[in-house]
Amino acid sequence: MMKRLFLPIVVALGALSLEACDPDSPAPVPEVTRDVLARVNGEAIYASDFRRDLSAIRVDDPEGAPIGLADMVQLRNLLKDQVNRRLLLQAAEAKKVALSAAQVEVAYRRMRAGWENEAFEAVLKKRSISVAGLKRELRESLTVQQYLLDYIYARIAITDQEITAYLEENPERLLKPAMVRVLQIVVASREKAKEVAREIRRGLSFEDAAMQHSLSPEGKSGGDLGFFARGTMPVVFERAFTMWPGQVSEILESDYGFHLLKLLEKRPEEELPLMSVRDEVEKELLRKKQREAMRKTIEQLRASAALEMPSEEDLEKFMRP
Repeated sequence: MMKRLFLPIVVALGALSLEACDPDSPAPVPEVTRDVLARVNGEAIYASDFRRDLSAIRVDDPEGAPIGLADMVQLRNLLKDQVNRRLLLQAAEAKKVALSAAQVEVAYRRMRAGWENEAFEAVLKKRSISVAGLKRELRESLTVQQYLLDYIYARIAITDQEITAYLEENPERLLKPAMVRVLQIVVASREKAKEVAREIRRGLSFEDAAMQHSLSPEGKSGGDLGFFARGTMPVVFERAFTMWPGQVSEILESDYGFHLLKLLEKRPEEELPLMSVRDEVEKELLRKKQREAMRKTIEQLRASAALEMPSEEDLEKFMRP
């Protein structure tokens, strides 16, 4: 534990020579003072960088004011994440993992693509980071990714036996669930729903009624929700699985309003061939192994690292805006 670590560290931008004491010599270059929040193997994590990252995950209201202050759990998790990233970067540097300027530039342009200049500059301003700072973060992130690929994930593989065992434990993965295709109309009141239902019974098509009355976004296209399976939509839509094609439901109430549903089509449960899910399962198992390998790597790095962490009192300062 580092006593009173939250103290200023001075980074000298220029050394003072004997000539600098001469009254006629130029004024000395001012010094830049930065607060150190923690150290990872002697490398500083600065309070200003921590606060900047904290602001990036903070939720603001439409006026830009913070909706809520960070709690201690968030602060600890953010600091833990920063320490872990620094440990992985140090491990990558120890292995001489290096990226070219061209690789960083390609990643930056990919990130920058699709943004208008003003919008992109506004994001940078909100994060209190320059383009150079963003590129530095990209370089560090890509360096860590390359380290993980070359030294941690390289020996990980998924065998056929593991895939078979997984599917035996999870047979539902070989089944494509029953699905329905539904049109819906959503209105604000039960009385309005009754009025729309009467118009449909008198001959107005459900699609036209949706375009005229529905408050939901898909109303403009006739209320078509497409196909969905059980459990993937709000509970009100479970009614569709007990209807027959062409049937219009009774008025259904939910937190979103009052619904009318029309079932267009039902697709029964379908057994899938092994090869159609094999690749997906292999990727899923591989990602799981990679997450576990990274977790163990970080544990090992932390166990052997010299960590100087802030006191609770120092961390609590970041709970205030």
